[in-house]
Amino acid sequence: MNVGTFVHVVEVASFPPGYFLENFVIRTNGSLLVTVLSHKELWYIPPEREALVDPVLLYSFDMMAMGIVEAEPDVFYVAT
Repeated sequence: MNVGTFVHVVEVASFPPGYFLENFVIRTNGSLLVTVLSHKELWYIPPEREALVDPVLLYSFDMMAMGIVEAEPDVFYVAT
């Protein structure tokens, strides 16, 4: 018998039209860091709660924000 994998998808935050979310990382506390290519920004999304959360703008770059990687626990690098 082949058992399928089921995924529970939940919307945690919303961005306006025209935002191209490039990359994201999930932190150990369940929050997210998200780069927005079309706006050269880095956003923080708090851990999921009972309802949608509001993303928080952390930084606006001079160049496009693309890759994001965790170099060591809770230390992140963003490629621009």
